[in-house]
Formats: sequence, C-alpha cells, structure tokens
Amino acid sequence: MAAATAVLRNKGISITPYPDDLLIKASSPVEAQRSLQSSMTTLQDLGWCINLAKSSLVPSQSMVFLGMQFDSQAQRVSLPHSKALHLQSLVRSLLSKPLHTVRFYMRVLGVMVSTIEAVPFAQCYLRELQRNILSAWKQKSLHMEISLTHQARVSLSWWLQVDHLVAGKPLGEPSQNNAKMGHARGGSYGDKAKPKGAKLLRQVPGPPGIGGRRSNIPLGFSPRLRFSSSSSPPQDHKKAPDGAHYTHPHSAQVASLHLVFRPRRPIGGGALDPTSAAGPSISRPNTAPKPSQPQLDSVALETRILKQKGLSDAVVHTMRAPRKPVSARTYHRVWATYQGWCNQNDADFETLSVPHILEFLQNGLSMGLSLGSQGQSQVSALSILFQQRLALLPDVKTFLQGVAHVAPPFRTPSPTWDLIAVLQALQRPPFEPLASIPLQWLTWKTVFLLAIASARRVSELSALSCKAPFLVFHHDRAVLRTVPPFLPKVVSTFHLNQEITVPTFCPTPSNPKEVALHSLDPVRALKFYLHRVHEFRKSDSLFVLFSGPGQGAPATKASISRWIKQAIQRAYSAQGQTPPLGIKAHSTRGMSTSWAFRNQASAEQLCKAATWTSVHSFIKFYQFDTFGADDTRFGRKVLQAAVEAHT
Repeated sequence: MAAATAVLRNKGISITPYPDDLLIKASSPVEAQRSLQSSMTTLQDLGWCINLAKSSLVPSQSMVFLGMQFDSQAQRVSLPHSKALHLQSLVRSLLSKPLHTVRFYMRVLGVMVSTIEAVPFAQCYLRELQRNILSAWKQKSLHMEISLTHQARVSLSWWLQVDHLVAGKPLGEPSQNNAKMGHARGGSYGDKAKPKGAKLLRQVPGPPGIGGRRSNIPLGFSPRLRFSSSSSPPQDHKKAPDGAHYTHPHSAQVASLHLVFRPRRPIGGGALDPTSAAGPSISRPNTAPKPSQPQLDSVALETRILKQKGLSDAVVHTMRAPRKPVSARTYHRVWATYQGWCNQNDADFETLSVPHILEFLQNGLSMGLSLGSQGQSQVSALSILFQQRLALLPDVKTFLQGVAHVAPPFRTPSPTWDLIAVLQALQRPPFEPLASIPLQWLTWKTVFLLAIASARRVSELSALSCKAPFLVFHHDRAVLRTVPPFLPKVVSTFHLNQEITVPTFCPTPSNPKEVALHSLDPVRALKFYLHRVHEFRKSDSLFVLFSGPGQGAPATKASISRWIKQAIQRAYSAQGQTPPLGIKAHSTRGMSTSWAFRNQASAEQLCKAATWTSVHSFIKFYQFDTFGADDTRFGRKVLQAAVEAHT
C-alpha cells in the first residue's frame, strides 16, 4: 500500500492510507471525482481489486472512516453514536458484576483506547481501569477473574455519559497521546516504568478497537491537519513529474482540502477487471452494492415537512423556535440514525411504517438504550419527523410498556452524598481562608454554595452576570437575575422573571462557632470570588474560567457542573473520606430543597427557590407534606444543615 500511495501522491492526489482503506480529500466535487477515477484506475493497474460494495464513492463532507465520524464542515472528528452505545453497553456489563475475567477487562480497555483520537479526555478516564488490571493480574491467565476498585468504578461512570463520547475533537487537534501523564505501575499495558513526566498512553497496537478496526495513524492525519469549509483550492502547490499540481500530503496546505470521500475498503471481492485478480487483494464478504446516501440535512428536512402543510418561511421559523438547541441536536441525531437503519434494511425513510419503527426501537434496545432514550428521545424525534404522536399508537405504546419490563428504568438513589460532611469541610482548609486559597478552590466553593443556597439549575447559574442590575448586593443578601438572552427550561412569565436571592449567613459572628458558620456565607464567598477574578475577567458572566488559554472567558454549563462535583469530591477527600459514586451537579437541587424542608421552610419558599410552579415536582421526587413565609429564608434553611454538625 505504501508504494501505491506514493504513486497516487505523485499524481497530485491528496490521500490518507490505511492498510486496506484509502481516504481521498479534495477541494471540490469535480476534483474529488477526478481523483477518485484516477485512483481506481491506478490501483487496478497495480494489481489491486476494488470492493465496490464496501466503498463509498459519493463525495461527502461527513463520513465514517476507520470507525470515526469525520465532519469536514464542522471541523470535528467524533465517535459515531452507535459505537458510543456499544462502548456504554460494555461498561455497564463491567459495572454490573463484582468479578470479570482479565480477557473481558482487556476487551473493554481496548475499545476505550480506540476512541482516544476522537473522545476528549478518554485517556484520563481509562487510566484507573488500566491500573486496576495491572495491580490485580499476575499475567498468568486471561481467564483469571478480578474485581473493580472504587477508583476504577468512579472513572468508568464517566463513560456512561453519551455526551462525553460523542462530543468529538477538532480535526488536527494535538493528540492526547502526547499529554504528559503519570504511569500506571510500569506504564501502558505493563511496559517498564518510564521516568516521571514521560509521554505515556500512546496508542497500543494490541487490543482491537471498536469493530476490530483501530487506526495506527493519528486520526487528525497530520499534526496540524484542518479541513477548510471553503471550496477554494490550495495555494502552495508543487509540480508533479507530469506537470500536474499537487499538494504535499504532510504540508499545512493539505489541511485546506475539505471534501472527504472514501473508497472505504480497498479492495477484494467485486473486481472491476477480472484480469487484475492475480494481483494482491483483500478478501471480504461480498454483498450487493448499495448507493451511498448523502448526509442528512435535518434542518432542511424539517423545514420541508412543515412547508408541505402550506406554512410560510416565517411561520416555520417561529414553529421551530421553541425547541432548545440540545433537543434539536438530539432529534437530528435520531433522524440520521433512523435513516442509516432504513438504508441498511431497505426501508423507506420518509414513509411511516409502525413495524419498521418498532424494529428500529428493538435494535436500540438490544444495544442497551433505556426506556428514557427510546420513549423520550427516539419516539419523540420520530413523532416530529412523521408529524404524528407515535407514543399514542397502540403497538408503540405496548412496545414501550414492554421495554419498561425488559429494561426497568431504575432510578439511582438520590442524594448520594452527605451535605453535612461537605459543609463541614468547606469551613476549614483547604477551602479557607478565602483571601489566600488557590483560585480554583475558591471557585469550587463559591459555585457550590450558590448552587446549594439557591437550588437553581446549572443552566441558570451559567446565565448570571456580575454587573448591575443583574447582581445587586444588599446588607443581608445578594439578588441575582439571569441575563435577557437566557431562556429557562420552562419559558413562562413566572420562570423568566424569577430573582435568585442568596442570603448572608452569620454576617456578624460573635463566637468561634458563628465564625465557622460565617465561612459558609455564599455572599461573602461571592464577593471574594469577584475580587479575585477581576484582573483577568474578559466577560460579564458571573463565573469565568480561572486558568488555561481561555482564562477569563465565560464558564460553560459543563464547567460549572464539573466545579460543583469537584467541590463535593474535594470536600470528602479533605476529610480523608472516599467520595461516593454517581455524584451529579443537579443533585444540589434535591439536596437543598430537602434540607430546607427539613428545617421547616414553607412550600412557597421551596417552589419559588427551585422555580417550581407548584409543589407537585417536589412531592413527586422527595415526598413531603406542605407547611405555611421571605426569600432569604430558603437559603438559610439549607445552610442550617451545618448547624447540626456543631450541636
């Protein structure tokens, strides 16, 4: 293949090889077609057989190559959703039993390693599993059964969040393989220990990847590869021997080529020329060729569906507005998955067929999808596609009832952590004194106290501002409002205009006990935080990134969620305790309202603080009987949990 690749590159074709796959890149459909025809002719002349059934011969800006989803328009490489679900099912299997064979551990670890080039932080969250294997396995038998350590279970829980797996990475991002990591008892897969700071966790050729196909080349193709969304041709060209222009395959200009397009597997089975059969070939099962499908344009599809009802563009735009971007992405992903399933099963994508839908749902169930994923995400998305309430159809309703029995929607017991223990830790080093502790610890503490004292969602905390009138300090409280562009989970007058009132706590301490309790004052922490980040702040957002190249930029919802979890985990660690499993940032809402109720906050205070229009939500999840007055009392009722630790 190396010789064939050299010949193709000398012809001016930009190509990325794999032992039995070729990826052709071009700046326009015309150039792509020309490169394809030239490549096919050259390969046949060299004695290769092309397997048309397993090749993708239609230009596309989004394509699965070597088990990864490449999107040249979005400039990202990501894990296909189906592969993410497969990996999650393996992780669930690993967590479901106390013992597994080393062989199964290796299988799961191999799949994780295969995702490194497309899943951010994948290396960080497979290290504990690697340590687990190396510490327990005596390298005698792969049939030996070993158990998971607590640390490994904590790391494995990260892989159960599908958003972590499909987020993707920018094309050409420097590989995490080059990150400096500590070694796991002798390094990767039991290699000899390397010096501290050595570059570890490079791709290991041993375990197979997802589907048994893992690339030995970085999926960015070159250290700085980018796919431009522009269709302009590359500028820095060199002359080929025949006078044609071509781009050096490892130069920066290769990055500007944007049309991804793949003869997916060279090439065995359906040969174009019988005389070439004597040459080298790669034998694969032969299937009837199917035409490749273009990438699904979900926005255009939905617009067309609505316009078929006789609606104008303005009406269509307004009707699509209520759906949040995250919901739209979920629906579009389901549509694309359903289209792929239809293509594989010779079904009509745009024709409503209940049997086909049920088979599609069954396929998801067999891959480990839950009732929530199928009932709320897939059925809801397909209902929009077919403009019909599918969940009300008798067969679909019966199927979803069956899913509830086959895969019961068990809810993890909540809360999983102790508020008193966390508040105790926040009163002492390393969370005090606020004037001198590292900024990251101050950030963790401030975000946690604000979340627990307000019972607000992370999305609301990320939409707060440090400027008046969205933040006003009073002598006994701070009053915050979300900025106007923010839309809450429920868009109503009640939810849009709710103030977040955070109380002071023991503002004038007169004894050591009150001094300790005053260290939990969220208003005090907020003032310290604003002072510490003022020098590098680049945004009016209340919370900003405290380090890194993005220092001073607005903190995302993901960052704030991570900070809340870090505060809880570090609080446990500071007291020599092991953090519990399954900590979620959203659990602060249930924890704060539960403790406020326990300290006899009124139903009105609970609902207003948590932006519930009625007590139904709290009754449903936390079960209480209502009581019967002001805004600041809610936060104080929560923080009174710390008082119990002093009694």
